[in-house]
Amino acid sequence: MHLKSPFFAHPTNLNGVSIAINGRVDILTHVAAEDGRDWPESTIRQMIDSGMALIYTLKLHKWVLEAAGRVIEENLLLDTAIKQLHSFHEAGGEVLFGTDVGFMSDYDPADEYVLMAKEGMVYDQILAALTTAPAKRFGRDLKNGKIFQGMDADLILYLADPAKYIKNFTKVKYTIHWGKIIYP
Repeated sequence: MHLKSPFFAHPTNLNGVSIAINGRVDILTHVAAEDGRDWPESTIRQMIDSGMALIYTLKLHKWVLEAAGRVIEENLLLDTAIKQLHSFHEAGGEVLFGTDVGFMSDYDPADEYVLMAKEGMVYDQILAALTTAPAKRFGRDLKNGKIFQGMDADLILYLADPAKYIKNFTKVKYTIHWGKIIYP
């Protein structure tokens, strides 16, 4: 199967999201919280109807606030980012896991999981954002994203159950790629 290369955008406000929709962007790499307000239902509907997915990147907002020495609790930027993810997710939008590592120097994804849970996503939904949703989005769902005979055997084994405590997604014991341990 040959897929076209996906088109990503990094909007920071509602106008940027509208431009992305009109430009037929496939994936937004983060929410666009600079306006300090949730996305209108009509915008979310256009995003979903166009097949746009969202890599929420909530930690980006927390990291920027911390770097600027700003208070994180009850901060409009972070609260808006969480609301936008919640609204998109609740409307049935496709959510993919991702971070802004490279821009951010903090590589620990624990805050992403915590903020996803704060938005209201539960374990199964977060797991899907890490596995089945990206596999399907990138045309790899016949080989990746699930555990079945004939799949590529890409697995992560955890030291503790993420279903019991969401930060356990960061407690990796082994990473297995094509059946071989690449991170013990």
